[in-house]
This record gives sequence, C-alpha cells and structure tokens, in this order.
Amino acid sequence: MCFIDPVRICQNCTPATLEENKFFDQQIKTLTNGATFMLENNQMILSTTDLLQCKLSPDHRHLMFDGVKLAPLDINTITALRVDKDPINGVKSVEIEYSVANSVEKNCVRLATTPELEHRKTGASWIAAMQQAVKMLDSC
Repeated sequence: MCFIDPVRICQNCTPATLEENKFFDQQIKTLTNGATFMLENNQMILSTTDLLQCKLSPDHRHLMFDGVKLAPLDINTITALRVDKDPINGVKSVEIEYSVANSVEKNCVRLATTPELEHRKTGASWIAAMQQAVKMLDSC
C-alpha cells in the first residue's frame, strides 16, 4: 500500500499484504520500464520491422503502447491473459484479452517477443510480471 510509516494489519490481511509488497518490490519496475515486442494478428506477425514498446503507465492504471496506434488499455478491463511458450526459447508471446463497453466480441492484443536475445529476455520478464499483476487483480 506504499505507506511510509509502519501500520498495523490483522492476521487475515498479512499474507495478501506480503504478496503485494513482494509484487511492488520485484515486478512493478519491470512493468513500468516496459519491453519491446512485435504485434501479432491472428497468430501471424504483422511486421518484424515495426516494433512496439509496451509498458505500464506511471499511475499503474493503463498499458501504454509506443510505436503503434493503439489506445492505452485500462488494466481493469483485462479479462484474460494467455501465454504461449516455446519449449526451446521459453516465452514466445502473450495474448491480452480485454472488454470494451457495449461490445460482445472478443478484443485482444497479442504481443510476441522479438528474435533478438536482449529483447526476448526483457519481453519474457515483462510477460512474467504481467502474469503476476493479473493474478493479483483476480484475487482482489
């Protein structure tokens, strides 16, 4: 909760608070720094030359997409997160499904890690941190 001074919490809230502290200590920086991805459409990469930067906004409320014309995505609208893994290279891509007001169709953004080792590693770390964030949102 980012209190500056120590506060008392009940025993029932202790496990959740410790998980939140661990998340904020380890994952938030990864999410706000962002990672470089390729945008996929129907499991096909749209362009290997057009890369985008995906990161969590400074207020931790939206996913921001730099390098493509995608509107910021409100974190609270995320309905599912699916990760595809390659048995050799590890994490390959993430599909972020989200809801849009007054829409019944499935909306999603699919991000693939790039072939370059440096980007692939930061992308995999970002996806892992995003999985933790969605898990925490689901438990609230």
